[in-house]
Amino acid sequence: MVLELRPYLVLVRAGTLFSPAADILAGLCLAAGTGAVSWDGNVVRLIVASVLLYAGGMILNDHADRDLDAKQRPERPIPQGKITPVRALILGILCLAGCLFASPIPYYHGVMAALVLGYDYVIKKNVAAGAVTMGTLRGMNLLAPTAVAGLGNVWDTDSAIEAAAGYFFYIVAVTLLGVLEDEKHVHRRSVLGLISVPPIAGLLVIYSLPVTWPATGIAIALATFFLWRHRNIEWNQRTIRGAMMWLLLGTMLYTALIALGTGHWFVSPVIIAMLLTARVVAHRISLT
Repeated sequence: MVLELRPYLVLVRAGTLFSPAADILAGLCLAAGTGAVSWDGNVVRLIVASVLLYAGGMILNDHADRDLDAKQRPERPIPQGKITPVRALILGILCLAGCLFASPIPYYHGVMAALVLGYDYVIKKNVAAGAVTMGTLRGMNLLAPTAVAGLGNVWDTDSAIEAAAGYFFYIVAVTLLGVLEDEKHVHRRSVLGLISVPPIAGLLVIYSLPVTWPATGIAIALATFFLWRHRNIEWNQRTIRGAMMWLLLGTMLYTALIALGTGHWFVSPVIIAMLLTARVVAHRISLT
């Protein structure tokens, strides 16, 4: 059973599926502000919709890239022949359909699903447009609870908009870094510039939240440690992939600090537990 299941876990990058769920938890904290978080049935529906959307995007991304992956990523399930392209296509579409079915705001997630399809099959051919689309999707995911709370109006909460903007720049940088992951030779300054954006963007957002301490202090320490750790690295495909792993896992640190910075400290340990679980999974299944 494990051997049959593993190709599908690789296909959806199982370790990354905790991140969109953490987005929703942080988004709930942003939607509540310093008030009480509303834990109702919409929370579960948002988490399920978010995870299905993310999984569907991963699956269809590999389906779209199957010919390229046969040359550059032959270890992936479709090039290996462990999952057929038709099965991957059907599974990806079912995940997107499941997202719309589960969502309490289907029109909102419908826009996100359209962006996912556009990214996987068309938009990512332009590097800049692809990065902007990915940043937009993750920002929208963080705003989903605010969209529910505002009955579809996502422009009510300043902190949520600022956090989504920070997330946008974070993911744009990570997406561009992912492009360099497949390059044989990269410019050191380009890599250093890209890996600097996520911790700095995250720090600025955390500093702007209502409860600045201890969230800001932790954000400063984490950003400093990450940048110091990567200051003298020789950049190649292996080291870029390593930095990518930390930045992808770092999205959950970002969301945990958002929960802390909005005064909902009890949500942070839940997200950290998700991060630690994702880290264990990442040892066995690549996040990229």
